[in-house]
Amino acid sequence: MVEQISTNKRIAKNTFLLYFRMFLIIGVTFYTTRVILNVLGVENYGIYTTIGGIVLLFSFINNALLTTTQRYLNYYYGKNDITATGQYYSVCMFVFVFIGVVISLFSEMAGYLFIHYKMVLPCERIAAAEWTLHISVIINFINIIRSPYHACVVANEKFDFYAYLSIIEVLLKLVIVYILSSIQFDKLIFYNLLLLSVTIVIFLVYKFYCNKKYVESKIQYVTNKVLYKEVILFSGYSLLGNAANVCSQQGISLLLNVFCGVIVNAAIGISNQVSSGVYSFVSNFQTAFNPQLVKLYAQDETWKLVNTILSVSKFSFFLLFILIVPVIIYSTDILKIWLVDIPDYTKIFCILTLIYMLIDTLAAPLWITIQASGHIKKYQIITSIIILLNLPISLFFLNLGWEPTIVFVIRILINLVAYAYRLYFANTIVYIGFSRYCLKVLLPILKVVLSIAVIYYFILSIELNFMLSILILEMLLLVLIFCLGLSRNEELFIIQLIKRGLKFI
Repeated sequence: MVEQISTNKRIAKNTFLLYFRMFLIIGVTFYTTRVILNVLGVENYGIYTTIGGIVLLFSFINNALLTTTQRYLNYYYGKNDITATGQYYSVCMFVFVFIGVVISLFSEMAGYLFIHYKMVLPCERIAAAEWTLHISVIINFINIIRSPYHACVVANEKFDFYAYLSIIEVLLKLVIVYILSSIQFDKLIFYNLLLLSVTIVIFLVYKFYCNKKYVESKIQYVTNKVLYKEVILFSGYSLLGNAANVCSQQGISLLLNVFCGVIVNAAIGISNQVSSGVYSFVSNFQTAFNPQLVKLYAQDETWKLVNTILSVSKFSFFLLFILIVPVIIYSTDILKIWLVDIPDYTKIFCILTLIYMLIDTLAAPLWITIQASGHIKKYQIITSIIILLNLPISLFFLNLGWEPTIVFVIRILINLVAYAYRLYFANTIVYIGFSRYCLKVLLPILKVVLSIAVIYYFILSIELNFMLSILILEMLLLVLIFCLGLSRNEELFIIQLIKRGLKFI
């Protein structure tokens, strides 16, 4: 029990550091975006975002590579096998360099064709667009080969370094904006060059920090072909899962565009912005517990691993639930404050997307545990097929003349099937027990959800100020989660955290 509390404390500390990082980065990024638009001008900013978007199409590949590195580092750190950790680290680096070169060449070709044959821009800005393409490709390549260093920092749970360096990076980008306003050279080209310089500086800091702190991060020549094959296969199957998610999401947009037009696409875009903003809060928590799950699996700490899966599944859900309940209940008021013109279906799309995310949040500890085992071939193939079923089923119902809302309902139902399969597959790797999972995770969640549904009708019957209503609702949510959603040990853990936090006030 003491060890479990220690694990929870480590996760809580890491989560706090990541939230601190996120709030600062969001604030600075919003301000920087506003200023850079003013400094560059609409035309230059449009060129920058369009060309950068071509390169960002391949970002899901980078996510798959990062997942691969973190899995192997966390696993062999858990085994206390520094030799194997170093070998896998070097193999990942060599594989990433190769993939980075391939992606860079493909991006250059695709970007060149787009600029010269498809993109609409003044002739005098073609050179600036080409510079933007070349520099964006270099930045993307550096970010790809930075992934192993990033993974090394996260695997060692040095979230203080990770948080502070991320903050320094966005602050440097803010400084760039003010430098840009005082120069006479082509602002778009100079902006890209300054971004490249920041990327190089951050990469070098990561490299020097890891090389100094962790001997395994020093590149060594590995001749064992089995390791290369293992890493490439794991990366490939991870990429399959990421690609299925991207295809499913983008496929929905294309289907609705064909059947319903661009107005519905605008509603989808807004719902995606809402979901990504809310989910960023939970993703920090998931980043914090990821290393713990993989290391516990590697150490064969089955009892501790299962308890951690149960705890973080519930905490992840409640963390997101606290954020989205006010958004769902007061979605009309929030959209009116945020937007001038609200496209049709925006409200219902936002609500259904947030419900979809709740299921995804519950599934995260399960798929992280599956990845920890390394047995992902069958899992990734089947989950990818399940996720992609969303498209033909949606097409069938749209052809029958159903409303576009049906696509999101189908997506939720498909995600429930994928979640059930993840629970089944995780149970074959480490015995969780379906009845135990229901008792420890699903039942407490059900109690809280049903209770807030009942209270919701009482809140609606009372005329209160908008902000006051949200405040009361959040307080009720916290009380319900504490009383109905947590075990006695989890309650004591939360009380200890609050007491420790009050000492610093």
